[in-house]
Amino acid sequence: MWKWIGGCLAIAIVFVVAAMWWGFQSMQSSLLPDGSASVMIAGSPNRVFAWLANGDSVPAWMAQGNTVTTNRRGQFIPGDTLRVEMGAGTIAKQSVTWQVTEVVPDKLIAWRMRNDTSERRLLIRRDSLSVEGDSTKVVSRLVSPLTEQRDDSGSAALGLTGKMMMSMFRMQSKLELMQLKARVEGGSTAPASPRNSF
Repeated sequence: MWKWIGGCLAIAIVFVVAAMWWGFQSMQSSLLPDGSASVMIAGSPNRVFAWLANGDSVPAWMAQGNTVTTNRRGQFIPGDTLRVEMGAGTIAKQSVTWQVTEVVPDKLIAWRMRNDTSERRLLIRRDSLSVEGDSTKVVSRLVSPLTEQRDDSGSAALGLTGKMMMSMFRMQSKLELMQLKARVEGGSTAPASPRNSF
């Protein structure tokens, strides 16, 4: 009896691992060769940018399942920040802060992320928009300052763990762009309710 249950459990675990690996590979293959995520959205650059770069609408598409708070309402300007609290309601919650570094209306928003605990700069993200027919193409490019740093041996400081984290962040940006696409194409207007501040 126990052998039968153990065998069924082992088969179930193999299926779960295979499904996760297949999902990871599928998402990875949807990225551009340089690791950037892109999506075509049926809408004008003005409408897409209104969702992408606005303190009122960002929590609706970014970091789904986490708590997102912004420092003010309306379109972002350089210096604005948003905090993403991951694992809210759990003991192991962590937060990161994105700071807006550049805004070119209807064309580009750039951010940099830091860990709230270590204050270390982790990522730089650039979301660029371009017109493609009657749609808007959004490309999200992530780079890590750690790829530029070298350890004592001259090797890149971003090891295997760091590379896996970069892959996860890139896949997260792809999922966020898909959420953005769903919001814009769903015909809803950007949220106008007051945002929490920190």
